[in-house]
Amino acid sequence: MILDKTKLLTIPTIILLITSVFVLTSTLSVAAQGLHTVDEDTRSMPLPAGVTPDITIQTDIYLSFRPNPVGLNQIFLVNLWNDPGPSYARVLSDYKVTLMRPDGSTEEVIIDSYPADGTAWFEYIADQIGDWKIKFEFPGGYFPPGDYMVKSGGQAGYVESYTKSVYYLPDS
Repeated sequence: MILDKTKLLTIPTIILLITSVFVLTSTLSVAAQGLHTVDEDTRSMPLPAGVTPDITIQTDIYLSFRPNPVGLNQIFLVNLWNDPGPSYARVLSDYKVTLMRPDGSTEEVIIDSYPADGTAWFEYIADQIGDWKIKFEFPGGYFPPGDYMVKSGGQAGYVESYTKSVYYLPDS
């Protein structure tokens, strides 16, 4: 019996397509199993209701600024940090700095830390003469267990795996 060339090519093509669908489906389900990325969900979050973290960490936050004194309409630098820092792949979110001007008006700056060391900084312009007050508040931060991927810097592509959840306590 002589097989037609079209039939000979059709059977391997169908097998290849079915195999490709199976491999693609398998790959997608593996990629969806809790692998975090720095840009998406490696930021800390508020402690979810009813969750008891495996590890609770006492934090100490610090603030510095310069120059001091600062001149009218001069830029000053505000540095923030949290001890201990979170890790290469984690970011502490929602640092809140309240700046009180000499006239009593306030402005809030909300900023996330850098990965690894828990530091952050920003510049601000002193637009009034007099004494300024600066307050730094950290609302606390929760990280669920899982795999966290570093996407930038010298450790890019490195995955840190955590089997326990951790909660960094609030500080002010």
